[in-house]
Amino acid sequence: MKEVSIDKLIKDLEFEVIYKSTIIDVNITKSDINRPGLQLTGYFAGFPHQRLQIIGNVEWKYLSTLADELRDERIDKLFGFPIPAIIITRDLELFPEMIKYAQIHNRIILRTNISTTRFINKLISYLEDMLAPQILKHGVLVEVF
Repeated sequence: MKEVSIDKLIKDLEFEVIYKSTIIDVNITKSDINRPGLQLTGYFAGFPHQRLQIIGNVEWKYLSTLADELRDERIDKLFGFPIPAIIITRDLELFPEMIKYAQIHNRIILRTNISTTRFINKLISYLEDMLAPQILKHGVLVEVF
């Protein structure tokens, strides 16, 4: 199975690293992503935690409407899953709870200044290219009269 290391992803897509976990071998194996809107509302059944998690304007605005205690609880639960990384788009500010729980649960937080939709398109295209199956064949052509 092909994979892309989180370090290569960071370098190739020029992320700002907000918090880098001490886990050495974080690898991405699927081009699927998740916007954790449902999870931020408290619904975690079927949560695809193995995917990169994208926080855009909508998720950020929702989090800003929550009472401090509830926001703390939801971010703690989200970061408690073994997610490969959380990516914040649009250069949005981080909630202090994000840094706190990234440190506690040893999770990666990255940020980009690209708008969410454009970023998702770029990320999925990149991952599909990097994770595409490849076949290497060697052949020799000899012309005989």
